[in-house]
Amino acid sequence: MKFGRMTAILVVAIALASGASASASASNSSTSAQVAKAKQAVQQYLQVPKTVESTPLPKKPATGKTVVYLECDNAACTLDGEGAKAGAALIGWNFKEIPFQLENPSSLITAMDSALQLQPKPAFVVEVGVPEAAFAGEVAKYKAAGVGIVVNTAGTVKVDQTLLGHSKAARYSMLDAQMLGNWFIADSNGKGHALIQTFPSVAFSAAMTTDFEAVVKKGCTQCVVSTVDISLVQLATDGGVSPTVSAVQADPSVNYVIAPVFTAALGLTKALDTAGKTNIKIAGQGGEYANYVDIANGTESAWVNFSTIASGYVDLDAGLHGLAGGKYQYKQDINPPLVLVTKQNLAKLGGPQAAKATGAFEVPANYPQQYAALWHVKANK
Repeated sequence: MKFGRMTAILVVAIALASGASASASASNSSTSAQVAKAKQAVQQYLQVPKTVESTPLPKKPATGKTVVYLECDNAACTLDGEGAKAGAALIGWNFKEIPFQLENPSSLITAMDSALQLQPKPAFVVEVGVPEAAFAGEVAKYKAAGVGIVVNTAGTVKVDQTLLGHSKAARYSMLDAQMLGNWFIADSNGKGHALIQTFPSVAFSAAMTTDFEAVVKKGCTQCVVSTVDISLVQLATDGGVSPTVSAVQADPSVNYVIAPVFTAALGLTKALDTAGKTNIKIAGQGGEYANYVDIANGTESAWVNFSTIASGYVDLDAGLHGLAGGKYQYKQDINPPLVLVTKQNLAKLGGPQAAKATGAFEVPANYPQQYAALWHVKANK
């Protein structure tokens, strides 16, 4: 009797072990398939873009008009503005800048009101970094004045004769998330824990966090994503390094940090090393020259590069197509060419030195000539 009971227990134990082994095998098979899919996507993201995302205008824009660039107090906005200025010169337009502060929404309203006081009135303004909801009250004023608005930030915009177009919005955020999410899955072999820095008061950062979480959740059953909230004050103080290091220290399983902006990673490697966290891989969106130097040195791992100055051409292009209207107006956001930068393709891009002058890799290299052809004007030599 005892022998029979022991035999039954042994059979159950073997069955349970067999089931657990089968379950583990299925899980490993699923993870392997997910990693293989992510690696395939990463190889596409590493390719250097050859064309800009645009279509031809119906005809050459009339010369002598004015575009106003509402410039936020961030280095990326400054470079974006340089591109818009260069594009305006290409079509024979005047270019004016009016500054505002991201952390002070009322300063944007003041800047937008100032633009409407210019004589002659601008054809359109380019607003960078703040979602439409923050200046919704201005739209009616602009409609009455016959002045257009191009929005360059996260979210969605329903384009019309006043809201002419938008760049680097919902599609852009998801493209960033897909590049970084798939890289994280592939690099961690489907078992990493990523801590993503997020700035709740910045629309793009909040959108990218949501998109990154969605990409990883869908593409990796064994990966983990957590967040650390960083205020604009903390970002201005130390780039958000202190709260990030604290979050990493609080959870030993974290082995990746994802930054939504390059300034959030400045000094992060050194701070993590000082804290004894030397196994953390750093990646992010909107890489700059310093990040590419760090990739070459092995202290950072991957950054999504967007052509910073070409981004200003995109803003102008969205406005020009909006003015053309009808089938020429973009119904969704358009973006500067994106490329994922790692050690694998860094040399092909010309190495960090190629990004030193403007802070980012300006690809494709002939983008001014491409836009000139699409706008029916002669490119500067």
